[in-house]
Amino acid sequence: MALLHMNTTPVHQVHPYIRIILLVTLLNCGLTILFFSHLIFFRTLARPHIPLDTIRSSVKHVLRPLALRPDISKSCVEGHREVLASGYTVKLKCNMYRQGVTYDEVSSFSECAAICESLDIDVCSYHPPSKRCVVSSLHGRDVSREGVYYMTKVETSDRKDSDSLDFEDPFEVEPAQEKDDCLHRLARLEAELEHCRSETIIPTPLCGVQGIAIHGRIDMIKVSGVDACKAICLANPSCQAYSASDDPGDSCYIFDRPHGGATTNYYRHLHTYDRDC
Repeated sequence: MALLHMNTTPVHQVHPYIRIILLVTLLNCGLTILFFSHLIFFRTLARPHIPLDTIRSSVKHVLRPLALRPDISKSCVEGHREVLASGYTVKLKCNMYRQGVTYDEVSSFSECAAICESLDIDVCSYHPPSKRCVVSSLHGRDVSREGVYYMTKVETSDRKDSDSLDFEDPFEVEPAQEKDDCLHRLARLEAELEHCRSETIIPTPLCGVQGIAIHGRIDMIKVSGVDACKAICLANPSCQAYSASDDPGDSCYIFDRPHGGATTNYYRHLHTYDRDC
């Protein structure tokens, strides 16, 4: 009992330095306990009601990475047509796919469409987040699925036209008689055309035009009467026209070309005739 008996010293009799050390030690212990309790027990959990602003900020913090991901439903344009480099064209539908064979690690819906083109399949579907392409099977059903590109092959007009040229109608009946008649008519028209080209068109002679001819005079003979002048012209192979009158003392003029109606304004008493008048 003598050992258990402790001789307590009043606080005011403790040395000041020792009191300072004890105070600092107690303060450190208190701060340590407060620090670890703050880490273990979240401050808001100790409150009876969590503020709405705290909930909003926490939800935003969690959902922010999701919000940065592309919105597939908005990027898919219903009815949009995409043309590949090869000319293969697909039409888009959104948020659905047709069951079939799945291909992994497909980088884009264009690559998925190229797979369909190589396999000669009309419908394929692409899911960008998973990078999966579904090539439709013959009896595959259309299923709704958010964020999927549904691609349908489009027949272009050029391809339709080329396909129509590749095939002939095996039942077409050729109008043989009509074809033969057309060929005969064409041959006849070509022969008539060649005949017209080979013919020399003889102009109608101009007779008794008042005045003397202007061009191509080759001789002037002193003779009276139109008939006498005509006889002189016919006797000369170079004569193609003549000018004369029935007045005594007039001359006969002969020319080496048809006059064509071109005469002078003087010598109005003379008249000009082509050789064949």
